[in-house]
Amino acid sequence: MYKQFIRWSLIGWLFLFLVIPNVQAQQDTTIGGEVLKEVRIYGIPLEKYATGSKVIALDSALLATSNATTLARVLQQQSPIYIKAYGNEMLATASFRGTGAGHTAVLWNGLNINSLTAGQTDFSLVPIFAADQISVQPGSASALYGSDAIGGSIHLQNTPDWSRGMRAGVQQNVGSFGQYFTAGNVQWSNGKLESKTQVYRYSTNNDFTVRISPTENTEQQNASVFNYGFQQAINYKIASNQYISVQGWHHFSDKQTQSTRGDRFSNDLLRERSTRVVADYMLNNKLGFFNVKLGYINDYLLYNLNSTTATQRGIAALKYDKQLNAKLSLQVGTQWMHIRTNVDAYNREITEDRTSIYGSLRWQIIPRWQVSLNARQVFVTDFLAPFAPSLGTELTLHQDKKQKLSLKALASKNYRIPTLNDRFWDGPGGIGNPDLRPETGWSAEGGLAYEQNGEKLTWKTEATYYQMKITDWILWKPIGNVWSPVNVAAVDGSGVEASFQMKIKQARGYLSLGANYAYTLSTIAQDDNPDFIGKQLLYVPFHSSNAFVFWQLDQWFTQLDVNQTGFRYLENSNVNFVQGFALLNASLGKNFRFKHHWWSISVRVNNLLDHDYESVNNRAMPGINYQLSLRYQIRNF
Repeated sequence: MYKQFIRWSLIGWLFLFLVIPNVQAQQDTTIGGEVLKEVRIYGIPLEKYATGSKVIALDSALLATSNATTLARVLQQQSPIYIKAYGNEMLATASFRGTGAGHTAVLWNGLNINSLTAGQTDFSLVPIFAADQISVQPGSASALYGSDAIGGSIHLQNTPDWSRGMRAGVQQNVGSFGQYFTAGNVQWSNGKLESKTQVYRYSTNNDFTVRISPTENTEQQNASVFNYGFQQAINYKIASNQYISVQGWHHFSDKQTQSTRGDRFSNDLLRERSTRVVADYMLNNKLGFFNVKLGYINDYLLYNLNSTTATQRGIAALKYDKQLNAKLSLQVGTQWMHIRTNVDAYNREITEDRTSIYGSLRWQIIPRWQVSLNARQVFVTDFLAPFAPSLGTELTLHQDKKQKLSLKALASKNYRIPTLNDRFWDGPGGIGNPDLRPETGWSAEGGLAYEQNGEKLTWKTEATYYQMKITDWILWKPIGNVWSPVNVAAVDGSGVEASFQMKIKQARGYLSLGANYAYTLSTIAQDDNPDFIGKQLLYVPFHSSNAFVFWQLDQWFTQLDVNQTGFRYLENSNVNFVQGFALLNASLGKNFRFKHHWWSISVRVNNLLDHDYESVNNRAMPGINYQLSLRYQIRNF
């Protein structure tokens, strides 16, 4: 089925083992009788070639207390991203800087996992339990990550641990509206070979109370959710400077689509299944850093038990990074993807190849001034995607042992390849347009970042101003009696983002605080209707913010977080809108430890003030609700 994929995969492995010399097979290297120190290899940090942009690593302690929830909820609580949710645990999409749902690249261990048909990720289907590290990078980054990264990118990473011994754990959560989350994990390592297995299951009836009118309430209909999944990682350290890693993730979801307020007859059902596998070979020696990546993603969607949407993609990639001298570093790479579809609405099988080549150069001009230049070109079957360059710089204005003040700037050109649905749909309600042009955009941003590091107090803050313009924006519009996508719109965007983080170490614990604020102006610059020009885009709030405080004292821990979303327009005329909302959530828990055994019990209250609110018009969200969590782990047994 994948003859080309297999051929290119073999070429990649042959390249590694025949062309790259000095591949070591022992833990340490001896030269002239001297034993060299062990070289550790962890991959290339996101920040290395992202000079001028902001990378937010979500707090690991907060993730640990939220690991029974979804990425949608955590992003809403801890990042400047606006999450648009079509109900409780329903379809949830992200909007960076006023862009659309398809303008966010989501990468799992380096693979873009956005749907090829819809062009987006449903963040309600991504459990926090499934990722070791989560990073958010606001701003355009097509030169670094390819298509979709017009508004920003989200990175999910599973990394080797190499800690010797065996660990296992189980977790059980119960909550309001028939909510159950069950998970377990087993990890074993001898320092050279490592295995990590994780399984999870989630279900909820979602039968919360919905207000129909000031005098009438009813029970939410057609909103139950059932998910399960498992992950398996096998890591093998060939030597101190090279290892092989294989990661697998299977996820299944069977959910009803939440009906609108008062609708008692909706019975739509979505059944989804995703299988993702990625294998990495990493080597770091005197010639540089090498990475060979092979991936496979199989996405399947069954709508109402009678309409199938299935895609498969095989990926092969090579990356090389080299520190040329004390001031210059270079990264070059290529990725090839082969796509096949089985979509009822296309009425035929679609096959497509996408090949990208990219390069990055980082120059430390002087100790306090660095510049990064990135560029990417993608070739897609039957059309050419735009060339995507970016130039970023960071200048340290002041630095001493405890403080650092930096000035950042970034300019980039970006693109988004039309989805398969945009080009090939030939089903109910519309017809695709194979002549669509890729969406393209220019963006520029600048900001200040300050950080202070002390023995007990560390804090940092950052403020960014940005402007962007996206042309050839794709919209589905009625053409005669059917809907079809066309390149008709252009969007101008500008705004301000600000963040603050602080950590205070105490004798018996620590206190962590954080806050994010975003002002977003995203207006229509071109449209068939001149009355819409200058109007704010639908479902883009002008103001959004969040804040949290986490306090650990001895074995106790507590968290309080609030997130605010302003009003959002429902029409291009900017007349009708859905009201804004602010949510307050709180949790309290305690850890217990005895030798190798560790227990944790906690309770969380969501929507503490019991607000009646909506993320999407006429899609009710639950009032105050509760979740009880019990976790147990045994380590190094």
